[in-house]
Amino acid sequence: MKLALDTNRYTDLCQGNPEVVRVLEEAETIYVPFVVVAELRAGFSIGTKGRANERVLQLFLTKPGVHPLYATDATTCSYARFPE
Repeated sequence: MKLALDTNRYTDLCQGNPEVVRVLEEAETIYVPFVVVAELRAGFSIGTKGRANERVLQLFLTKPGVHPLYATDATTCSYARFPE
């Protein structure tokens, strides 16, 4: 199973939510959209545990099967297409 992780589920993962942990452990590939990484870092910057949270995020992003997902020009064109 391949999945994309959103900000709320990442938070659930860090809090040890058993269902989220189970699903992520079973995933073959976990994509983390760049917007999610940016939202997390924005939150870290105003929190009291910013550096620690950034270290945890960095460890997560380097795990096998976890991939940051960046938009490309093709992504934006695909997003903008009207359904046929």
